[in-house]
Amino acid sequence: MADETFEKTIADMGFGGMSPSPVNGRFTSVEMEKAAQKAKKASSGFLSGYVNQQFAEGTTAATVRLFSDAPEDNTPFSTDIARELTAGYTDTNLIQKVIDAGVNKGTGAARKVAHEIGVVEESRARTAQGDGSYFTGSMAGYALDPVDTSVALATAAAVSAMQPQFAPVTGTATFLGVKGYRFLSKVAPQVKYYMGATGIGAAEQAGLELLRAQTVHQVTGRDVMLAASIGGAVNYGVSKYAVYSAKKQQILLASQKKVNGEELTPQDEAVLKAASDEVLANHFIDLAHRNDDFGTGTDEALQQTAGSSTAGVTRKDITEMTQAEIEATPAQRGRFVKARGLVASIAPIINSTDGLTRWLGRGLALDSLGVKGGKGVVGGNALETRDMIITTTQLPNAIELGKLYESAAKKLNLRVSQVEELVGDYGRVPDPTAIEEIKKIAKIYEVAKDKVAQMAVDANAAGFLPEMMGNIKNYLPRKVNRTNVSEFRLGTKQTAAKLPDVEGDINPAFVDLMEGAIRSEQKDIVRTVTKSLKDAGKKNITAKKVNTFIRAMARGYAKGFLTPSSNEFRKLGDGMADMDDTKAALKAAGIADEDVDVMLDVLSKNIPVKGHPRTKHRMRLDEGFSLAVKGADGEVFTLKMSDILERNARSLHESYLFQVAGAVGLAQNGINTNTLGSNFDTLMGKLPTGTPDADNARKQLDFLYKSVTGKLAYESGFSAGTQRTLARVREYGFVANMGMAGMSAIMEFSNVVFESSFETLLKTAPQFKNLILDASTGKLKNKVAHEMMVATGSGGDGMLVKVTSQRNRLEGGIAEGEDFIGSGEVTRLDEMLGKARIFVSIISGLQGVTDMLRRLSTYMFATEVAMKAQRGEVAFSAIKREQMGITDEVALEINNQIRKHSQFVDGDTLDSINLNAWDNTPAGQAAKNVFIRAARRESLQSVQEVNNGSVSYWLRSEVGKSLFQFLSFPMASLEQQAGRFAVRAANGDAVDVAKILTSGAALGTLMYIARSHMNSLGRSDREEYMKERMKFGNVMYGALGQMGPSSMFHWVYEVSTGAMDGSTKAVTPAAAGMLVGTLSGVKDLAQAIAGDDLTESEMRSMLRLLPFSSLYGARQLLNASARIVD
Repeated sequence: MADETFEKTIADMGFGGMSPSPVNGRFTSVEMEKAAQKAKKASSGFLSGYVNQQFAEGTTAATVRLFSDAPEDNTPFSTDIARELTAGYTDTNLIQKVIDAGVNKGTGAARKVAHEIGVVEESRARTAQGDGSYFTGSMAGYALDPVDTSVALATAAAVSAMQPQFAPVTGTATFLGVKGYRFLSKVAPQVKYYMGATGIGAAEQAGLELLRAQTVHQVTGRDVMLAASIGGAVNYGVSKYAVYSAKKQQILLASQKKVNGEELTPQDEAVLKAASDEVLANHFIDLAHRNDDFGTGTDEALQQTAGSSTAGVTRKDITEMTQAEIEATPAQRGRFVKARGLVASIAPIINSTDGLTRWLGRGLALDSLGVKGGKGVVGGNALETRDMIITTTQLPNAIELGKLYESAAKKLNLRVSQVEELVGDYGRVPDPTAIEEIKKIAKIYEVAKDKVAQMAVDANAAGFLPEMMGNIKNYLPRKVNRTNVSEFRLGTKQTAAKLPDVEGDINPAFVDLMEGAIRSEQKDIVRTVTKSLKDAGKKNITAKKVNTFIRAMARGYAKGFLTPSSNEFRKLGDGMADMDDTKAALKAAGIADEDVDVMLDVLSKNIPVKGHPRTKHRMRLDEGFSLAVKGADGEVFTLKMSDILERNARSLHESYLFQVAGAVGLAQNGINTNTLGSNFDTLMGKLPTGTPDADNARKQLDFLYKSVTGKLAYESGFSAGTQRTLARVREYGFVANMGMAGMSAIMEFSNVVFESSFETLLKTAPQFKNLILDASTGKLKNKVAHEMMVATGSGGDGMLVKVTSQRNRLEGGIAEGEDFIGSGEVTRLDEMLGKARIFVSIISGLQGVTDMLRRLSTYMFATEVAMKAQRGEVAFSAIKREQMGITDEVALEINNQIRKHSQFVDGDTLDSINLNAWDNTPAGQAAKNVFIRAARRESLQSVQEVNNGSVSYWLRSEVGKSLFQFLSFPMASLEQQAGRFAVRAANGDAVDVAKILTSGAALGTLMYIARSHMNSLGRSDREEYMKERMKFGNVMYGALGQMGPSSMFHWVYEVSTGAMDGSTKAVTPAAAGMLVGTLSGVKDLAQAIAGDDLTESEMRSMLRLLPFSSLYGARQLLNASARIVD
């Protein structure tokens, strides 16, 4: 029978007319018996069955074989060789694959394919002949491929809302269900419906099916469709999986009988017929119809339940809410709150039993999982709003600013940082003789400042009032230049201090300067102080008492402003002090309590609402004031206010944006408005205390609030100098270790592409080339992509890092205020490290890949929504819309605005979303704002940006950031990816989640193998290194480590296995690792000088401490250098 099949196959392929070669027996009866006994022994036991199946057909094993070389065999391929290699085959498909390989690639390739087929055939034969436990193990191997199901298992075990015991089944059944493309090509009439419904098609070939099909040649549509049709309803759980296993066993045994020529029973024939291509295809398509897989909802369906078109867009001010409304604030979806609370600050807050605690939490940070019970959507929050305002304000002018700074530096023969100081001088005291570039830069900053200030007024942020606008000219934040002040007070290595402290107190020259600046700016200061003293009940007020008071006020302010000896002083000097901070600083400066109250009355006129520091009637000073003073060396010199104030315009501008944008974010969420009772501290005073859960929630709320306002950096307990040193160490850690970060960023491609339908992918794929930024204009060729980038601020980080202090996303993205503290201390070293960080981000591909994927994400988001709107459908599943913050009513209004204002070409191809034309009505603007926010959120979740709600306060502390520099990213992925996907899978979005995870697993495997090959280049032990790296377990865990949803579990694995092996690599901070490596390198070098041999491994470890040592090419070159030394 096998020979007949072979002859027919080669005849159909055009190889007929040749005589068959005789097939001779190759084994004696004794050898056959021994082999049978060995096979019987090998075909017993659950573990043997599982391992056998994974070795033969597992995704990892198939991928490893894919990258292995074919055996060398230069013998011309012939019919005899083909007959030899396919002896015993009855499947024409397998025979054809061997012959195709031989004809196209030679005999060696044919032998490789035949070997791969043989491995699988032997495995399946063992399964058919094995005992019950062996069969069960083999079936478990089919169902629970580690590359896929480990993701589902890890997700369920940590942060899943679904029942943990169902997680393997959910992931497996869904995985199998989405691999039907190759089979569906056989049933062409149904393909277009299926592809349009679930997005299954050519895109899935990038997933695991493509890899397995390369080497597991027996994969057919029947296996795939059987699993899909039974396991499609993934939430049915274990009972459905049991049915699948039983039917799979029946089909396997019936097929084996048919191949062996045995007589089939009626039941066998019925089983095989039920598993035929046609029956399974019809079953699968019918299942898709019944599960409504062909659509995600329509306008008409949502209109039945929709309410107000502005519902869910804004939050009420807390003072306008009833107690019942506050208590109705929903908790969070998902389980394992206690465990997640150890990592994510938001978890214990919004799962609190107290309504006000939950309300505050939802206003401060992002909930990635969703609203418990589906009672609403995840709305905006202060952290998201702050970061979006900052990026969308800075992005439009980033390219122009860069060009202006470069041009000015070239004209004036200065460094860019020096030009930034000239811009700061111009901002305070405009100089008509300044060059045009400086005037233009100052104007850009001024316009941006006014824009965000108006946002704060519109949001009713505390202290921001309409009458402020236009009344403050030449305003720049007032911050101390700590470097200059330190040189005046302490000197440098080269120069002595000009104005050292006197008897432990600040030099009187600084008090003279401050008093002169006060009197110069406030011509009526004597009358103002006299009135305040009278109002305070002071008697016998004389000119001398008034002058003494002004002097004391100048001394207290100078001491608090110029000396960083306490947090209160630092906040005052950094422009971050509110009324309470200012009061504490003046008291710390030695001012009596009763005089402090009078001074505050002079400063603020006792405004009843606690406003933002940037809106205070700050100490009015003539910032251009100067006077002649005598230095410690007896020389007279001119001391100017500009000598002690921060002049760097970029730093000052970013500080202003950060703080005011944070105030807007808080006010838009009902916190810190101009309404009495909305102040955060007041609200915190109303929260419960006394229990571990309540106290923990308060601690996490305080962390999130300080993250929003930028005051987190003052909680470290370290001095500004120590913080700056730690920041420099982290900068160097990035430069030395992140040279291949771009390869990790590529892993998020599957997160982006598989979030949308296959139709959207087809529409957008031809435009991918137009998502590359034009460096000269800062624009994208694709209109929709450019519009979305500007509107969301997502996808333009590559422009921002060159003209701002924005961090890379692996460490947190927008700075938390530390870059604005003591910014006057920025030195040439800081400039060099900053440029090195940018260089590594660009050369490693991290920045470019991040920007491209985020542009692609917002572009595909807009395209998906617009195409569905054209058809009267609503994009995305209900659970996904909930997580993105889109209510049903707003979804309808978004569709309405798109149909009215967006532009299409060729029928339904989106040409412009045209956001600026959307109706200027409450409903139209609400739809616009939610659309933009949802698109940005989607892009920053898929291409992950750490949100502080997803990490804990200890990790973002100064110690945490330094000890665990790159751990925030995998920690945050628990909420932002693993938990988010788990909740979606448990609430009707399992197929889309499975597409993302399975394609990610495939990509992770490929990326792990590629990185291993790259890192092996130049090593003398390359063969041993690759052998170890390509072991099954290493490949599996390496692939998981590449994937965002499972990266945290990979870290936990590294920690646990490292602890057992005595290794601390996984928990050793980058900085500590470099320090230990340096000390070890010095020791090794000293021993080498003394005559000991320096091994290749020791030399390689030393070379990796160099900056840029992890970049592509650099590591390979250093490996080769180490080998030469050895």
